[in-house]
Amino acid sequence: MATVDIREEPRTSCTGGRYGAESVAFDAPGPAGTVTTHDVTLALPVSLLCTRLDAKKKNDGDEIGFDVNPDTPLGLSPTASVSGGDKTVSVPASMCALLDAETLWKGQSLILEEGGTRNDLGAIVSWDTEAGTVTTHAGASDDFTTAAAIKITTSMSPCIISTGWVEITSGDSKVYTFGDNKIGASFVPAGSTIRIRYRSNGGAARVVVVMEYLY
Repeated sequence: MATVDIREEPRTSCTGGRYGAESVAFDAPGPAGTVTTHDVTLALPVSLLCTRLDAKKKNDGDEIGFDVNPDTPLGLSPTASVSGGDKTVSVPASMCALLDAETLWKGQSLILEEGGTRNDLGAIVSWDTEAGTVTTHAGASDDFTTAAAIKITTSMSPCIISTGWVEITSGDSKVYTFGDNKIGASFVPAGSTIRIRYRSNGGAARVVVVMEYLY
């Protein structure tokens, strides 16, 4: 006779499996089109269950995104210049080795930064170890030399399908929940920064996000 064994999500050595929830509130000033970022740094490792946005009518048409450890430097630079419009970037063999080992992975955003210019090339979609190249979803907007810094952002709203933003259409009141449909939780180490990105398209707005996690 077949049996069905139902188990709770197992505890790991990283967290004690205890439930916690906290709200993060901040103002996102106008004018329309202004992007405000708010960072939260974790004192303990957590398994992030979901985030909830308490949206009101004043949030209509605005956009939100979530990143983990944004713009983490790899200490690497492109091995060839990059032109605006390029989606394929020549990178050191050591970066391909990190991708092969899954220390870096598809879906992480590749950032190029040089001087005062920063481009988010979108999610890494593939790489070629023999050719020493990485291909991204969006590509570069500006030109970069081999002096540019390569950085990585792990995003909960990555630029894979479209823009890396979630548009808010709340009506009078609506709770947006991010992560409720996933299986299990997402582990985030202690000391990590969770960045909330908010683009106010209608002027100033108050943003309230609730994070649920195991710690």
